[in-house]
Amino acid sequence: MMAAMRARGYQAMILASLFFSLMGVAVRHAKGGFDLPQLVFMRGLVCLVILLPWAIKNPKLVRGGSRFWLILRALTGTLAVFGNFYALQSIPLATATVLNQTSPLFAVILIWILFAKKPAWINVLGLAGAFIGVIFVFPIHTDDLQNRLGVLAGLGSGVCAAFAYISIRRLRFTDVSGVILVWFSTISMVLVLPFCFRNPWPEQPMLWVWAIAAGLGAYLGQSFLIRSLSYLTATAGSTAGLLGAVFATFWGWLLFDEILHWREGLGMVLIVVCGALPAFFEGNRKVQESPSPFRWQKSK
Repeated sequence: MMAAMRARGYQAMILASLFFSLMGVAVRHAKGGFDLPQLVFMRGLVCLVILLPWAIKNPKLVRGGSRFWLILRALTGTLAVFGNFYALQSIPLATATVLNQTSPLFAVILIWILFAKKPAWINVLGLAGAFIGVIFVFPIHTDDLQNRLGVLAGLGSGVCAAFAYISIRRLRFTDVSGVILVWFSTISMVLVLPFCFRNPWPEQPMLWVWAIAAGLGAYLGQSFLIRSLSYLTATAGSTAGLLGAVFATFWGWLLFDEILHWREGLGMVLIVVCGALPAFFEGNRKVQESPSPFRWQKSK
């Protein structure tokens, strides 16, 4: 039974990685037409339009069962989207995706800080190895400020995504996926709306098609992500998401003629391998039936 649940969790995460990689392709194609706040707004709008009929039929559910975690997930998720979108438009698709998927490494640190779950030596080793990988990926021998900022933004999106993963794992005890997505989409749209009119919106129809495609990819990716984390722990789930780097590398080569420098390739391999260590450490650990108490709370 548990093996079947884990299998469903990993299958859902593979699909989530595929759709997120397609979202990255759409974001790259929308470059030059939409600025970042507009793209983030469109992402949320597409998700909200898809979910609106369900939300109208379930008003009591939409109120949310754990508003603290719903808001935290939305805030950190919005920051993660901003960082990810900036990286996707500034550096190679594969590099941006890998940096966003450093979330399992940061999740280990956050789980220790928030829930007093001390990481094992293999997790610490994974963090050290991934840090070396980031050094290889970081463009030291270039004066291209946008490239450097893209790497930092991608890494920041990984930190924020770790918060989002932990929030989703907590929310599985109180809220269904539709509620999580409605709150995330709505809050992200409200946050970016004041910045959406600094520049004119594009007029080319194809750019709107790409923006809508990015929102659709995000919706499907989020849906399968939430489904996956119903069966997997936060670190195991986000580690499975590292497969997105494989998809992104393929799309980058096929669609954008992106050939990575050997240093970037080596750094990405280090990040992916070291990011997978937490999942191997967890092994077949059973998903908890109740949320872990915070470090400052007394265990029952």
